[in-house]
Amino acid sequence: MATAFTDEIRRVVAAANQEVIHLGHAMISTGHVLIALSEHTPNAASDVLQKSRIPADLVRKHVTEMIPVSSPRGRGMQPQTVEFKRAVQSAVDESLARSHGYVGVDHLLLSIIADQSYVACQVLKSMGADREAIRREIINSRGFGHSDTDLGR
Repeated sequence: MATAFTDEIRRVVAAANQEVIHLGHAMISTGHVLIALSEHTPNAASDVLQKSRIPADLVRKHVTEMIPVSSPRGRGMQPQTVEFKRAVQSAVDESLARSHGYVGVDHLLLSIIADQSYVACQVLKSMGADREAIRREIINSRGFGHSDTDLGR
């Protein structure tokens, strides 16, 4: 089954790329994606984060505290961390597991909260976020149904 990335996820990744440049970081990580999900363009994931009381300004603060300032490489697409690449692949896997013909920001948020080693997941944890509640909110609000693979089960 072909899996296409939605325009929404493309905008979020582009916004994450701009965050790397703006913050003076070297590579796109899941932390930058979390900033983009929470701050840029209303999207399915930002709705879930707002309902979960995850303030965008605190997401930014925590991410900037966790990732050291470095030198972005020009103005174009920045290099991607291994964790970012794994999160995107996991989002694709989420989509395929649910027989969806697209990969959206909802799949990306599910993949981010599933791996506690990701910067974004650590940020959410440090903010007291309930990963299971976020997962349930995504599944319920998007009509995904349940899966035994959620959160590594």
